[in-house]
Amino acid sequence: MLLSYLKSFADNRALAPERKKQLKTLCKRLRIGIHSLALLDRALTHSSYIDHASEQPETYERLEFLGDSVLNASVSYLLFNDHPRFMEGKLSAFRSSLVDETTLAEVGIRLGIHEYINLGRGERLSDSRAKNKVTADVVESIIAVHFLEKGFEPTYKFVERIMREHIERRLTDGIRDYKTSLQKISMEVYKKYPVYRVLAEIGPDHNKTFKIEVEVNGDIKAIGHGRSKKTAEQDAAQKVLEVMDRMKIKADIE
Repeated sequence: MLLSYLKSFADNRALAPERKKQLKTLCKRLRIGIHSLALLDRALTHSSYIDHASEQPETYERLEFLGDSVLNASVSYLLFNDHPRFMEGKLSAFRSSLVDETTLAEVGIRLGIHEYINLGRGERLSDSRAKNKVTADVVESIIAVHFLEKGFEPTYKFVERIMREHIERRLTDGIRDYKTSLQKISMEVYKKYPVYRVLAEIGPDHNKTFKIEVEVNGDIKAIGHGRSKKTAEQDAAQKVLEVMDRMKIKADIE
C-alpha cells in the first residue's frame, strides 16, 4: 500500500521546470535527498492554492497528520534516550515545548521553508499568527515525506538535526510554566484564581487549533492560541502576564 502511494508521486514531469528547481534548492537547504519532488510539492501546498490551480491538487493536510505523529515519536525517542534522569512529567513538558506551533514555526522560518509554500493568488502570510500555523504544518508535512521515502531511523536523525538548537535552548533556559506563574501572582495580589475559557476549536481533530481566553480579577484578559488546550492556556497566561507587567502589577512568583 505504501509503495503504491509513493509510486503515484514517482513522476515529477508534471511539475513546472521552475518549481522543480525551487524544490531541489529546498532539498539542498534542508540537506535531504527527496526523490519524489511531486510529493514534496504536495507537502508545501496550502488550501488557498487549490482555487487557483489548474489540476486541483490535494493540500498538505493528510501529510501533516502523518508528520505530526512521526515528529512526536521522534522527539519522544530523542528525549527518552538523551535524558535518562527525566521522569514522565518532565519528558512530556519538554516534548510539548518542542512540538508546539511556535517552535515548529521558528524551525521552518529559520530553514526558509515558508518561502516555498504554494499559496493562492493574493494570499500572503503577512499575519504572524497565520504564518506560524501554516509554517508549522508544513514542517510536519515535510517530515512525513521524509518518513515515507526513508523510514523512521533516517527521519529521526533529520528531526534531531533540525530540532537540536531548540533542545539545547530549552535545556539552557528551562521551561517556564506561565500558568503556574500567573496563578501565583493572581492569588497573591487578588486572592483569586485565573479563569480560562475555550472560545473556539478550529480545524479537524488531527489538526485542531484552540483559542482560549484567560481572565484575572474579572477585568485583565488575554487570548492564547495553540494546537492543544494546554499550549493555548500557556500562551494566554504568558500574554496576560505581559499585560500585568506593563500595568506594574508585581508579586514574588519565583
